Parts: sequence; structure tokens; C-alpha cells
Amino acid sequence: MNESEKPSLNKRSLNVLIMFFSFLLLPFSGVVIHSTHGVVEREPLRHFAMSVHNLSAIIFLCACMLHMVANRKVLVKYISAKTAEYSGFKREAILALLFVLVLVGLFSSHAFHIR
Repeated sequence: MNESEKPSLNKRSLNVLIMFFSFLLLPFSGVVIHSTHGVVEREPLRHFAMSVHNLSAIIFLCACMLHMVANRKVLVKYISAKTAEYSGFKREAILALLFVLVLVGLFSSHAFHIR
């Protein structure tokens, strides 16, 4: 196969796969971080897991932003209402926002427990 026959790199597929693989690392490294909290003997493992978790999160967020830029027209159509029935946003966009806010609120509220 010569140079002109090589298939070009599909940037959208590459971006989605980067998102997918970095996303897969997040829960595993998060569990290690959580399970090694306060265990001095496992501090190197905790530090390694925190490094993996932080870099995976940065990669995931950057890939998500690139994904949104590449698909901005579709995202705008999903979010904006095409009928007067909805006042500004589609029902799915509002439900997605509420779902994320409630879930994050429930899981993060444990930080405010009373001793």
C-alpha cells in the first residue's frame, strides 16, 4: 500500500476513544483513592492513583470539550427548543440538568455531616 492509499485518521473516532478510555480509568482510580484513605502503608499507591485519576480527568474533560466543539450544531439543536411548546429548552435538556444536579448534590452532601 503506498502513501496515497493509506486511510486518513478519523479525528472524531480518535477523540471518542480517548474520552472512553480516560473515562474508564476514573472509577477504578477513584476507588483506590477512597479505599486507601488514612492508610499510611499504602500512601505510594494512593499517590499513584491520585495522579492517574487527575490526569485521566483532565484528558477526559479536554476530549469532551473537543467533542462538543466538533458536534456543536447537533448539541445546539438538542438543547434549543424548536417548538413554542417549550419555553427555551427541550424537556430532555432540563431533565438532564436536574438529574446531574440532584445526583451530584446527594453524593457530595456527605461532606457536611454533623459529628
